[in-house]
Formats: sequence, structure tokens, C-alpha cells
Amino acid sequence: RGWFISKYLKWWLKRADKVIVVSETTQNILRENGIKSQVIYNTFDTNVIPARAGIYAKDSPLGQNKKTILFVGKPSYGKGYDLFLSLSRNKLFKNYNFKTIGGENKLGYCDTLKEIEQALIVVVPSRWPEPFGRVALESVTMGVPVLTTNMGGLPEIIEDGKFGYVCSPEIKSLIFGLKKIIKNNVKLRRIIRKQTRILTDKFQSQPLTMHLNLYNEII
Repeated sequence: RGWFISKYLKWWLKRADKVIVVSETTQNILRENGIKSQVIYNTFDTNVIPARAGIYAKDSPLGQNKKTILFVGKPSYGKGYDLFLSLSRNKLFKNYNFKTIGGENKLGYCDTLKEIEQALIVVVPSRWPEPFGRVALESVTMGVPVLTTNMGGLPEIIEDGKFGYVCSPEIKSLIFGLKKIIKNNVKLRRIIRKQTRILTDKFQSQPLTMHLNLYNEII
């Protein structure tokens, strides 16, 4: 069944006028299968961010006194939730509050963004190759450094040492990364704030312009 669906999908993709993907990682997969595509990153509507919050909070405290390390998403093996739990049980991080949003502890979208903004760090420890990684984008746009893995499109959002740290999906690597991101949290938050224009251009202005140009081209 999977073979049939894959072949059927490939047949249609090769005949499409345009194929849009949300990361260079996905584009490379399609290229290996003989399918041309264009990368247009997913966007994040900054209008949902309260005034003077997230990357716009130029004068607010830079994460001082925050103790929450947050996981947002489906608590599954593919999302690396067991790795997050292992971090939470490590004695090195006993003074931090590890919190999960997802599964039985779901929140509405705006409430989730508020929780992200209040976090010290957001951890995205995915094992499976994320086509994009929306939680990572939402977190950094809220001004919060992200600890993530090198799977799929995640490193295209989180530049290592700039918006957070990128690790392999292994507990030793994540422990090392979490120690670094705690130590350098204020520094990373300063970098994120200074990169406001780059973030909004890359994940808002440019994708919207590319979509409009694409629609005009096709029509």
C-alpha cells in the first residue's frame, strides 16, 4: 500500500505546475526522486504577539529568574519526548521546572504562546526529520532560545549558537546542549532581539511575497 501511494504521489508531483515545500531538507528529498520544487518557508503571524512581547520586547528582562524548560507538541517517540523526560530526571537540572504542553495537557494557541514566552528554554528534541518545525519558529519569535536536534528542517530555523543550540537526537548530546543554553541564555536572547528584522523577513515578509508572486505566475 505504501509503495502504491508513493508511486501515485510521485506521478502527480511530476505533473504539477509548481511544487512548494517548506524546507530545503524536503526539497532535497524530492530532488532525489526527480521532482523539482520551490522552498517557501512557513510563516508566523506576529500579530498574535502582544505588544512589547517576544522579539519586540526590547526593554523587558532577558529571561532572568525564569526556571521553566518547556516541551510543546505530541509526547511521542518521534518527537523525542522520552529524551525530554530523561533531561527532566537528570540531577544536573534538578532546580528547573520541566513542563509539557501537549497530549493530555493541551492548551489553546494563544495560551500556548504565553507559556512559551514565560519559559527559559523550549526543547524540540525530534528524532524524526521534521519537514519544518513550527514550535521552534514560534519559540524563537517569542524571544525564547531553543534546544533542538539536527533532524529535518529544524537547523534551518535555529542557527546553532545564535537562536539556540542544535544537537544530535541523543541524550548525551542534549545534556551538553542544555547546559550550554542555560549558561548562555541571556546572550542568546540578546542575539534573538537583534535579529528581529532577519527573522521577520525570512519567516514573514519573504514567504508572503513569494506566495503572491507564485499565484500571479500561475494565474
